[in-house]
Amino acid sequence: MSYVRPIKFWEKDYNTKRVDHSNLRLISQIDRGPMMDDSNLNAIFYEHLTRSLQQSLAGDLQLGRWATTVHPGDCFILASNYLNCLVHIIEIGNGFVTFQVRGLEFRGTYCHQREVEAISEDITDNTGFCCCNISSPPGMLSVNNMFALRWLAWEVIASKYIIDGYSITDNSAVNLLQVHELRRLLVSLYVKCIIYYAITNDNLDKWLKNETILKAMEPIIANHRYVDNDQMFCAANDEDYDLNVMGISRTNFEELYGNWIQHCYERKLSNPNNSVEIHD
Repeated sequence: MSYVRPIKFWEKDYNTKRVDHSNLRLISQIDRGPMMDDSNLNAIFYEHLTRSLQQSLAGDLQLGRWATTVHPGDCFILASNYLNCLVHIIEIGNGFVTFQVRGLEFRGTYCHQREVEAISEDITDNTGFCCCNISSPPGMLSVNNMFALRWLAWEVIASKYIIDGYSITDNSAVNLLQVHELRRLLVSLYVKCIIYYAITNDNLDKWLKNETILKAMEPIIANHRYVDNDQMFCAANDEDYDLNVMGISRTNFEELYGNWIQHCYERKLSNPNNSVEIHD
């Protein structure tokens, strides 16, 4: 016996705030560690799942894919590998349904892991009767399973439920980037992509006239021997790293990416719709 389940709860905004990596420094992302992005990836997964449920949940409830009868206040758990979602039915009408979704990451403790295993495990494995191993009639549960399932606070409604979505796979690049040559190649291609995007962008002329950008580039333009001594730069990853000054010099950068910058600029000039002024 428990308290009456409320029809609606979670009045507080529990939405996971996704991090926009487009405006974060590289050092801040690396200092966070690889496991800090799990909540960000899970937030994307649950947002996509919510959109899919908005399109299909009302029809699936009418077709009986979730249960024969669904009432306001019912709670369902969608389990997919190690990602679990709690769906709370608030109100059901003629062709519509109001629901709330909350992600459940069962990880870290044995109890959480056991709860996930209990939801997805096969109930027909245990065929015993108390301490004896007596086979049950075909299509019927054993005595042990009947008592065990009787005392559960939940029951499995559907073992297979298909919904539009995707799975999150940990595709680590640690093994791939152990070779220093591959690291330098990746960084060089990444820098070339940034150069291409910056030069071919329609807002380049505005950026070159922006006072904040001009002030930041002033020491680089004024000093031909300018060196960036950021701690993230190293000879193992950056081809334009200068060991003499222990950083990336303007001279090495121009030698490595000068031809690519010229190519991108000529590519932009070949487009008659683009016109921009590049200053030395």
